[in-house]
Parts: sequence; C-alpha cells; structure tokens
Amino acid sequence: MRSANPLFCFVGACGLLLVVGCLDQDTPFESDDDSVCTVGEEQECYCTAALTGTQTCLPDESGWSDCECGSDADTDTDTDTDTDTDTDTDCDELTMDIDYATVRMVTLLDMSSSMLPANFAIARTAITNWLTDMAGQHIEFGFDTFPENPLGSSGSCGVNTSIPFEPTIGTEAGIISWLASTGAPDGLTPLACGLDNFNSLTYSTNLPGAGIDSYLIAIVDGPDNCGLDCTGGSVTNAELTTITADLLTNDIMTFAIGLGTAYSHSQLDAIAAAGGTEITTHLPSTNATELEGALNIIVRSSLGCVFDLPDPAAQSNPNMINIYVDSTVIPQNEGCSSGEGWQWVGTAHTAIELCEDTCDDAIVSLPPPVTATKGCPTITI
Repeated sequence: MRSANPLFCFVGACGLLLVVGCLDQDTPFESDDDSVCTVGEEQECYCTAALTGTQTCLPDESGWSDCECGSDADTDTDTDTDTDTDTDTDCDELTMDIDYATVRMVTLLDMSSSMLPANFAIARTAITNWLTDMAGQHIEFGFDTFPENPLGSSGSCGVNTSIPFEPTIGTEAGIISWLASTGAPDGLTPLACGLDNFNSLTYSTNLPGAGIDSYLIAIVDGPDNCGLDCTGGSVTNAELTTITADLLTNDIMTFAIGLGTAYSHSQLDAIAAAGGTEITTHLPSTNATELEGALNIIVRSSLGCVFDLPDPAAQSNPNMINIYVDSTVIPQNEGCSSGEGWQWVGTAHTAIELCEDTCDDAIVSLPPPVTATKGCPTITI
C-alpha cells in the first residue's frame, strides 16, 4: 500500500486555510443545525466608514439581513453654532439728561402810576405763573422796573442805577416775592431810559452773558413821557429804534409786550422791529392769561429747539444717540434739508437742535417733551 504524499497533504491543508480566510463576514459558517444567529437578535454593522447601522437575524436563522442605514440610523451631523442674528434693539439703551441750552431773560416792567390798579394785578399774576412754570428750564431770569421803585417822589422819571435782580439760576422765588410785597406803582413812564440802562456795561454784570443768548422783555402800559434825558417830554419812534439797535449791538435782543389799551403801538413796534428776534411786532395783552401766553411765545422763540446733552459719555460715540419727541424717535438729519429731524450743534457733540418743522411740533407745550437716549445706533433720515 502506497503511503500518502506529504507534499500533497500540505498543499491541501493550505488550500483549505485560504478558502476559509476569504469567506465574507456575512456568509454563515456551516454548522450541524445550519443556524448562524437567533431569531430577534440584532447586531451593529457599517454603512460607511463613519456611520453604523443595524442587522437583524433572518427568520430561518441562516444569516443576517442587509445593513439598515436609513433614517433610523444615527446620522446626526448637527453643526449648529447658534448664529442667531436677532435684531432686537436691546443694546443697553439708557435715558440721558437733556435740557434747553441756557439763555438769559430780564423782564423790564412798567411800574408807572397808570399800572394801578388793574394792570399791575394782571402783570403780577402772569409773571408769577410764568416764572413758576419755567423754573428749572435752564433760563436765567432777571428783573427790572421803570421808573425806579420804590419811588423817591410822585411823578418821577428816575430809573434804577443798577439792576435789582441780576439774571442767574434760581431767581424766580425772589422775583415772585418782590411782586407780592412791593409798594404801589407810581410815577411817569421813562421807557427809553429804562431800555437804555442796559447799554451801559456797568448797569448789569450778567446781561449780556458771554456765549449765552440774552434777552430783554419790556412790558409797557403807556407811551414814554420822560424823554431821552429822563426828565420829561417824549421820544420818537426813531429814537427808540436807535436805543434798541444799540442793545442788539451789545448782544441783547429785545421783545415788547403791550399791556392794556393805552400804550403806543408804534413805539412798541419800533422796539420789536429793531430787537433782533423773529417777533418783529409787539405782542398785545389785556389780561393775565394773554400776558402769560405772550411770555410763553417769547420763551418758545428764544429757546428755539437747542438742547444740551450734559452727559460726557455722549461725546465718546455720537453715532449711538437717539432723540425722541413724545416718546417717538426722531431721525438725525444733518443740515435739516427736509425740515424734519435733528442735527448736532457744533463738533463737540454736547448739544442738538431740532429741525424747524419738528421744533414747531415739539414746542406746542412747555417744557417740550424732548428726551434722549444713548447706547443704540443712531437712526438717520
């Protein structure tokens, strides 16, 4: 009997090893019961190099189902980086102080005998109410009278040698107290001399004020009857024009208010026309309501719509300021080309001005409902 060839046996064994090594992983091994897995059994399988799926044992336990790589597979590639670009204006907006730019106003009140009894009562009521309402509005109020009061003698044309109340902050209470307690009006009407006092630089140390708009408001109930020399006589309209023009040269603008019915319209119109303001005729009044209304018209005209922004932080970023009227944002409009909006005053960014049409709407009431905020980008027109 021939023995088996050893080389044949080696090759055969190797061949078997090669066949086994090339089996697919999904090809079940032959077993006695032909079972590869158990019904209901699941195993993980690969869909791609990075993603896995699931295989389920076939019902006859002969192998595994195809790899399930559908929506049930964990294919989450969420790369959400929350790039929310919410445009909500929550940008640390803060309300900031805003006030009228400071001005100086001196009331020059006729205290001649013709003011008694009714006209002085009208003036006292109106001025008291006006000063009370305007307190805290960055207006430096002053007060003066003609003729001088109390008077040295009846029928006098004398005028004060210095202003009784210099214009400064906080004079309202003192002026109101003086009106309540002063002696009775008396004397003549030295209107021209009362006005001309302010052309002397020594008469008032605060009017005019350097860099501050300065105003003189004459409240008169009769024509001048003391002349240019303050001793008696009369003045012409041209002479009153000259005195008022000199005041303007000295940086003092002038308004004229007529009280009652006996004053000279032409004299007061001459003063108003040369006064350097936008109100070029006198303002008439016959009662306290009309007189207070005339004073408020003067405030609106004088203050205009320039407002100070005293917060130094406003200067650091002028592109983060917004202005509101009655809680409605007003767009910035440098140059005020359309008449609407607001613009900066100067380059220091410490004051703003409402454009003409916006200003007219804002100052219907006093003080006007103007506010400012900082912290959000400026809305432009």
